[in-house]
Amino acid sequence: MDILPAELHSHICSLACTDDGYTAQSLSLLSRYFFQISLPFRYQSICVTKVPQIQSLSTRLQATPSHLRRIHHLFISDDGCDLQALVNSFMTILTLAAPTLETLTLITTSSLTSASLIARIFRACFPHLHELTVFGHYPFPSTPSHSLHSSVFIYWAIVILMDC
Repeated sequence: MDILPAELHSHICSLACTDDGYTAQSLSLLSRYFFQISLPFRYQSICVTKVPQIQSLSTRLQATPSHLRRIHHLFISDDGCDLQALVNSFMTILTLAAPTLETLTLITTSSLTSASLIARIFRACFPHLHELTVFGHYPFPSTPSHSLHSSVFIYWAIVILMDC
């Protein structure tokens, strides 16, 4: 460890921590030195797939200083449970992540919350967003607001559920 400077270790960590967060967590457990080096990359790439995970992430991000929560890649998928808690936690995460977010994927399976969550994405401002992937029920035929740059690639998989 003494052979390479901390800046180089930091750069290596930034390149390695592009998975769902597992690598940053593993590096932080390696030693005190790597805990400090990997700290700015802990939330660089996040994947949450259940409402308890979404709520926990929301709480952790609120307690994390802004310089340590630079979120570049975010994947959120709900499991259709605890709807109000999901919406509140999702909005908190989205608000805290928006300034640095580059890619966002939202998969929402609940027809009760998907329209609300998707509409909130369209109203948010993402200055660095390059890719947006959305899957869910959105019954309102409208286009995203001006807050999404024209260079943003949007992948749609909107499911229209009709009464049978």
